[in-house]
Amino acid sequence: MEAIYYMVKHGIRLTSIVLAIFTFILTFQNVMIKQQQLPFDTAEQFEINISKTDVSKEKLVDSLNELTDQNNGILVKVTTNSESYEDAKDIIWFGKEKPFSNKMVVDEQKVKWLDSKLKGELISSREIGSRPLYGTYAIKGNEHFKNEITKWANDN
Repeated sequence: MEAIYYMVKHGIRLTSIVLAIFTFILTFQNVMIKQQQLPFDTAEQFEINISKTDVSKEKLVDSLNELTDQNNGILVKVTTNSESYEDAKDIIWFGKEKPFSNKMVVDEQKVKWLDSKLKGELISSREIGSRPLYGTYAIKGNEHFKNEITKWANDN
């Protein structure tokens, strides 16, 4: 009877250790995925829908660049690559200064994602080409910058 008690006790300990390790791995994986989705130390995301605007794409890009520069912020858009939809994600950045982060590897214009199957490019908003402006954006900056972006979105 005593032997069974010790076996159960050790079994519970072993199960607890395995569950703790499993929880740690899942938490670490979620943190890494979140970092991958929010590049350049950005902390928040928002959606832009420009389906009902009369303003040209060039003017919209110019005004986003100005807002980013005026507020010393970071504004980026992660987008799929039209030529390689499944295994490429590009990052479009706004403003004059190309964003930098110690948490992301960017070699020249090539983005090194955590998922080794993914590839991508870091693209200036001035070279956006036919890529759409609508979609999910990531932002880093003070409250004034966030308010300016909100006002810009409502105006446009």
